[in-house]
Amino acid sequence: MATTDSAVTLDITGMTCASCVRRVERALGKVPGVETASVNFASETARVTLASDVAMDSLIAAVTKAGYEAVPSEADSDREGARESHAHRTLIQLLVFGALAVPTIVLAMAMDIAGMHINDDPRLHGWIVLALATPIQFGLGWRFYRGSWTSLRHMNPNMDVLVALGTSVAFAYSTWVVISNNHNHMFFDVSAAVLVFITMGKYFEETSKGAASSAIRSLLGLSARNASVLRDGVETEVPVEQVVIGDRLVVRPGQRIPIDGVVRDGHSTVDESMLTGESIPVERKPGDHVIGGTINQNGVVTIEATAVGEDTALRRMARMVEDAQGSKAPIQKLVDQVAAVFVPAVILLAALTFIAWGTLGGDWQDGMVAAVAVLVIACPC
Repeated sequence: MATTDSAVTLDITGMTCASCVRRVERALGKVPGVETASVNFASETARVTLASDVAMDSLIAAVTKAGYEAVPSEADSDREGARESHAHRTLIQLLVFGALAVPTIVLAMAMDIAGMHINDDPRLHGWIVLALATPIQFGLGWRFYRGSWTSLRHMNPNMDVLVALGTSVAFAYSTWVVISNNHNHMFFDVSAAVLVFITMGKYFEETSKGAASSAIRSLLGLSARNASVLRDGVETEVPVEQVVIGDRLVVRPGQRIPIDGVVRDGHSTVDESMLTGESIPVERKPGDHVIGGTINQNGVVTIEATAVGEDTALRRMARMVEDAQGSKAPIQKLVDQVAAVFVPAVILLAALTFIAWGTLGGDWQDGMVAAVAVLVIACPC
């Protein structure tokens, strides 16, 4: 199905970091007929301007090929509810596994730093820490494993790869130490702490996304749901989406004006504080313009619709807020270029660090610690 609009908006799912934004924009930009593509990570949407007719399926296929999912954006979709539900699940996971992480970190550090062991038995101590760390690694780490697999399957490694690789190396090495009854240091505290703190950051990120779009929800919440339309002399209540330009609407005192229009009959005062901030209602008489979402105060007026749907002032304001959220500073172009190669470069640097420590320094364990540090600390998540 081709779209003849000059611009379309897509809802994007599966993005986990800033590097994902660059990949989606690049994938959409390669579709013939696309002029520009701007992805808003906060609202998880992509605004695509078109130079010619482009099939919607082509845009969706391009995003899917890049490793993400896309659907045409709908104004009445319950994305905010889904986002809040996801943030709530993340919080529950954080509380449950965080409760396991605290004793894991304390026991691991007590063993490695102070030489303290439960019942003076290092082997028993190690198995207890392993039992505590395992559900953390695979419980909190599952989202990063899933994201890593998806990104690697599409040859687009993202930040999840760094987190999954760094924590898995630390966990796997420590597990080997416990199973082999080796007396080397273990790093269960590293894997547990990193997963807890990064998941905490993910939770803050998810809640901030909801806060970022609260202004848009508040604006659109001012819209009227229904309108009383005069057709063939009969007043009929219809959903506001069915109003067309030229329709005559009857607005009674206390009702919200459904759409932008011009007063054709009647006299009233209108509360326009939602638009202007002015608390004193303004008079409106035949020939005056009124704005959808404002409140009719004390008179019955008949309005002729002049702008409906996305062309109303309220919708345009919401679109401006979205564009402001998705706008990028000039330096962002450089950041996007770096993000495109950041993850592969960090993985390569971590591998070189491990090899250098092992071959030149002769200490492969310290090399592993340094490599894990590169993987985890380089991750801006």
